Parts: sequence; structure tokens; C-alpha cells
Amino acid sequence: IDHGNGFKTQYCHLADRGNVEVGQVVQMGQLIGRMGDTGYSFGCHLHLVAYHYNNKFDPLQLYR
Repeated sequence: IDHGNGFKTQYCHLADRGNVEVGQVVQMGQLIGRMGDTGYSFGCHLHLVAYHYNNKFDPLQLYR
């Protein structure tokens, strides 16, 4: 999801990705997928990756 100002998030291992399409505008709180166990994972979980200008970063650093 492109949040603007160089911020993007990627949601990996989703079991159900049929809720949104590329280029679709989504609203806060809208369901975009369901947690899953796809690929090389060891249980149902959400793998969230945050980017700022295509560089991975720890989003918790924004609140410290």
C-alpha cells in the first residue's frame, strides 16, 4: 500500500488477497486480506514490511 510521502507497506503470507486490487484506493480500517500461512512460514501470521523511499525501516522508530 502506498501511503504517500515515500511510505509504503507490504503485507506478506496473506491467505486471502481477493479483497483489493493493484491501484485501488483503500480506507483506514478496510479489510485488505486475511492472515495466512503461505510460502516459507511456520504458522498463521502477518508479515508486515515498511518502506520509506524503497528502503526497509522499523515503523516503531517513528514513535520513539
